[in-house]
Order: sequence, then C-alpha cells, then structure tokens
Amino acid sequence: MKTNRAFTLVELLVVIAIIGILIGLLLPAVQAAREAARRIKCQNSLKQVGLALHQYHDVNSCLPAAGMEVFFGVPAYNGGYYSGRITLLPFLEQAARYDAMVEDMKNNRTDGFTGVIPPESGRIPWNDGTIDFMTCPSDPQSTQKTSFWPVCSRLSAAFCGGDAFFPDSGTGTFESNDSRGLFRPMKWKNFGACTDGTSHTAAVAETCIGDFNSDRVKGGIAMTQELFDAERNKIVPNRCLIHGVDPNDPKKLTSTLPAPRNNFFYDGVSVTSLFTTILPPNAPMCLFVKVVGQSTPVGFVGGASSYHPGGVNVLLTDGSVQFVGDGIDCGDLGADEPTSGASPYGVWGAMGSPAGGESKEL
Repeated sequence: MKTNRAFTLVELLVVIAIIGILIGLLLPAVQAAREAARRIKCQNSLKQVGLALHQYHDVNSCLPAAGMEVFFGVPAYNGGYYSGRITLLPFLEQAARYDAMVEDMKNNRTDGFTGVIPPESGRIPWNDGTIDFMTCPSDPQSTQKTSFWPVCSRLSAAFCGGDAFFPDSGTGTFESNDSRGLFRPMKWKNFGACTDGTSHTAAVAETCIGDFNSDRVKGGIAMTQELFDAERNKIVPNRCLIHGVDPNDPKKLTSTLPAPRNNFFYDGVSVTSLFTTILPPNAPMCLFVKVVGQSTPVGFVGGASSYHPGGVNVLLTDGSVQFVGDGIDCGDLGADEPTSGASPYGVWGAMGSPAGGESKEL
C-alpha cells in the first residue's frame, strides 16, 4: 500500500520557529553592517569637507567666517547671518547651486526674513535637495521634507564655534570670546590661528537635522531659563543636562525653540548652524535668551549630534576625521566660559579652542 509522506503540523511550526530565531539573530547584524557603511560614508563626506576647507584657504588665505552679514550685496535678515558653508559649495561639486544662488542675489530676488526669496517657493531649485558631502545618511531627516518648508536644502555638517557660548542672532556681543573657536561670525581666520595644532582643533562635526517646533533631543533646541544662574549672572552648562531633557523621556526636550537646525545651507544663525565643544556629543542643546532691558548674557551650548551609536564624527582642521564618543572628558561643566587660556571643559573643550595653550589627545 502506497503512503503519502508529508510534514506534520508540529514539524512545520518547529521549522517556522527556527527560521524566526535565525532572522532574529541575523537582523541586528545586518542593521549593524548597514550602519557601519553609513558611518563610513559620513566620515568620507567630512573628509571632502576638509579638502574643501583647505582649497578655500589656498585660494583666499583664510577660512570662511561662521556667518556673514551681507552676501553679494544682500543683507541677511535682521540680526541674522548667511552661513560660511555657502562659500564651500564650489569646492564640493556644488558650483551650479552656488552660481544659481549668486545670480538670484544679483537680481535682488529677496524677502524681508531670510535674505532670499521665500524658501517654500519652488522657483529656487538651488535651495532644494540634499548636499551630499554635507549630509549623513544615518540621519532619518536627511531625505525628508518638513511640513513647514516643503522646499529646503537640509544638511548635517556644522562649523565649530569653540568652547564659548554664542549669542543668538546678534542680540549679544561676540568679542570677548571670539578667540575661543575657529569659526565665529564675521571672523575670517586662517590656519595660523591654530597655535595648538591643526590636528588638535575641531573644524566641523555632524549635527542632527531638526524640524520646526521639534521636541527631539537630536536636532532640537531647548530654550530654558534654568541655564542661567542669576546669583552668578552666568550661564552654567551643566544646567542644560539637568533642565533641558524631559525627565519622563530622555529622547525629548523640556521646551523647544521653533528654530530647526540645518534646514538651509545658507542659514548662518549661530544657534541653528554651529556647535560648541562644551556639552558632550548627543547631549541636549540649550539656549538662554536674555530678557529685554536686562544685562544678562545670551548663549547656547551643545549641538554636536548624530544617529551613530555612541558618538559623532568630527573633522579636525588638518583634514582628518575622528569618531568622538559621548563619554569624552568634558571637564568642569559648572565652570564659567573661558576668554583665554586652557579650556575648563576637558578634552572636548580643548578640541574646540584653537589657541588655548593645550594639545590634548582624544
């Protein structure tokens, strides 16, 4: 008598369970491999930015300013700046984008807010699409559009402002701590400013892209008055770690500033386009805004962030790229911001200062 051979239901369930276990074991490895590839791409992109900085320096005998008040005769919006990142475009295979923007500037196609025609307009292709060498694919926002700005040129690279606080949008003064970073508004420095050595000075780092009114730690900005110590009349960095993050959700901020980071390559407002080497990478970014009529300081801390596990890629001024971990030594985050000498903010602070008289290694 002929019998039909077949799997029993139990055998099928066992096979399915085994396949499920194998997939569960392999999936993290596949994801890790993909992230490793994305991280390498980000590092290579930052190296291209480093080459662009060196080429710019060769041509102009200086580095770009962090921000410019006027670009091709067109003033930036009130209190703001155009980003020095604009001037790197011809060295990053983005000459067509740069030329199109300059042409619009020359034709006075401007508005009263951004200094250029409205960003939501589809008439300006130079303001749309990612800039590959300045964008990290690990950032989920890099290929998305915002609901507020359907047309925008998002990017993930920001200049280093050093180990000192920044006033926002020109509401304070910069002069007392302009020596603390290689990139400061309206300051065109050169490699000679790196007396600590170009291999010890941070130039550019990854910073997550934000969205309008975002409450995410990555890419968001916490506007918190607790950053300011009224008794000392000082901003205290470690207060951002205490008061900037939602105690019920470490991925969210306690409050938000509707000023998303890295949505427009030409935006040079300090709080949306720079980072400081005070708070560690992937810490919350906080801004304190002074009350009108009071002589209290204005400034922000933080800003370096990524979606890579455990840290961020940082371009040093010599053109090399280092991965800086979240646990990097940040010294005394209760210390006042420096105006001269060594940084009180440990190895991370020393990396931001080009002339602090120290050459600390990672």
